[in-house]
Amino acid sequence: MKALKIVLLVLLGLVAIFVIYLSTLSGDYKVTRSIEIEAPSEWVGRYVNNLEQWERWSYWNLVDSTNVITYGEIREGAGANYRWVGNETGEGTIELLSVEPGVKIASMISFMKPFSSQMNSDFLFSEQNGVTTISWENYGSMPFFMRWMAGGMDAAFGNQLDSGLIKLKTIAESELQPAGGRVLSLTQEEMEGFTYFYMPYSIRISEMTPDILSNSYESIYGFLAEDASTVTGAPMCFYETWNMEADSTSFKVVLASTSSKEGNETVLKDSFSGGKVVKAVYQGAYEGSGMAHNAIEEYMVANGLEMAGAAIEMYVTGPADESDAAKWITEIAYPIK
Repeated sequence: MKALKIVLLVLLGLVAIFVIYLSTLSGDYKVTRSIEIEAPSEWVGRYVNNLEQWERWSYWNLVDSTNVITYGEIREGAGANYRWVGNETGEGTIELLSVEPGVKIASMISFMKPFSSQMNSDFLFSEQNGVTTISWENYGSMPFFMRWMAGGMDAAFGNQLDSGLIKLKTIAESELQPAGGRVLSLTQEEMEGFTYFYMPYSIRISEMTPDILSNSYESIYGFLAEDASTVTGAPMCFYETWNMEADSTSFKVVLASTSSKEGNETVLKDSFSGGKVVKAVYQGAYEGSGMAHNAIEEYMVANGLEMAGAAIEMYVTGPADESDAAKWITEIAYPIK
């Protein structure tokens, strides 16, 4: 009995020490992430002001396939709300508290499970020359016995805010001017290997013209001659370097082929081993394809992926197939480790 009393006293002492320790901590926290989106602030705001749009870009709506969302009577603007239930995300509600178009959208997130708490979630907009900086701020105060968690909130879910903002940027920019170019999809997948013939270039970016590609494809087809029918897939380019500041690029103009021919001093032969890639499908004129490259690069940063080879552009539909540049399809793949 005496030993039990000693154990209880020790436990009470530890609890007392822990309570004293908690009393020295602040339970307040604030996690902020920002991103630039090449679109007007009111356009960007429409993806935040309408809660149905959150299902397309919010990290927590995308990470849990079991999420079930029940919308309230209002789905857009102040007062809009929904309730969610998910195996990974728990249970809670979101409500838009106030909306200042192009300036600020304030919301409140109320968690019910796995524990009860509330968190303010505000979106701040600042536009300059058609480019919007959107800042996503999440802040609140931890319950007394959870104060010790406040200091780790930034590390715990700051990357989740980044992921949501990157997805929001991709959607907002791709849908701003559909006729001028848009990213139709962004996926991670396996790409099969192939043998190819190519012509290499190392030139200034400012010197690039459509003739370089068209003349190169013509030369490769001429080299293949009777084996031209062995060409498989769309014409391609492998971009090994692209340095806007130095105005320099090195790339290969490529045609995949099953021909058994060997290359020569002008048309060379090599093979792509295949593997995992992040691939974007872009629709529009070639000049706007940079948005697809940007989308891939942002996705890779958000997911901690590293590039493992040259960027590949596959010209599925081009001027030879379709006169309307808005309908051209380019697939862009970045090999990853």
